[in-house]
Amino acid sequence: MKLQYCILLLICFACLQCGNPAGQSATEKAQAEAAAAKAKLDSLERVLAQQTTTSEGTQTSDNNTTATTSTEEGGFPTSQTIEQGKLNPIDEGQTDASFKAFRTQLIKAVNKKDVDHLMSVVTNEIKISFGVAQGKENFRKMWQLDSIPKKTMLWQELRNVLQLGGTFEGENRNVFSAPYVFSTFSQGYDAHEYGAIVGEGVRVRNAPKRNGKIVRSASYDIVRLIYEKDLPIERIGGEKHPWVKVQFSDDTEGYVYGKYVRGQVDYRAFFEKIDDKWMMNAFLKGD
Repeated sequence: MKLQYCILLLICFACLQCGNPAGQSATEKAQAEAAAAKAKLDSLERVLAQQTTTSEGTQTSDNNTTATTSTEEGGFPTSQTIEQGKLNPIDEGQTDASFKAFRTQLIKAVNKKDVDHLMSVVTNEIKISFGVAQGKENFRKMWQLDSIPKKTMLWQELRNVLQLGGTFEGENRNVFSAPYVFSTFSQGYDAHEYGAIVGEGVRVRNAPKRNGKIVRSASYDIVRLIYEKDLPIERIGGEKHPWVKVQFSDDTEGYVYGKYVRGQVDYRAFFEKIDDKWMMNAFLKGD
């Protein structure tokens, strides 16, 4: 509200200067500043409209928290900012109209737990593991889509993958891999030992629970994943995730709610454009 008020003042100032030749440059400057401020406000409002209230993500001014922005509305940049010690987000999916439309419909289907729509975009040969069992029917059995279609964890896992951007592969850009944590992680980090924070201002606590003391916050940091037996699984914001112990480059250690940290070998999806139609041809974890 304060930002909108400031914008109105700037616009009014610009209008008052319009009839004054001596103030022409000041007018142009004021108009430019007003336009820039309005653009910033519009961007902020879009981001806020996308976010879903949870308990361990980005901290807001009223001390509530918000979740990582969904790519359903184009929340991630289309190019990756390279920064030492961080894995910043990227979503090239927005740059291809056909894939963007496909993913938007798939996210809607996942939110509705629509088995029929999901299976219509799964290839017959979908890869679901590094074992022998593959294919569409094994995918259906593995995720219990016939027995517990509304309760299967597939919806949570696939939603999180789809919401975390990704990149195109190949000269023809006909393959898309998600999330960006898998497709852009530096090969210099051991795939089983390192992961990344996938949010801004994520709270790091001294104990694996919501009332643990906050020891720091983190934004897209690369972290070492520390195995600790029997860490609790907690439901926050409608999702169930385990707490994860992490270590930062400065040796600070703490616990992060699992939604906001991903390993390189966590679930990922691959999509391929086949006969002008995007299809999911792999959804798996491990290596």
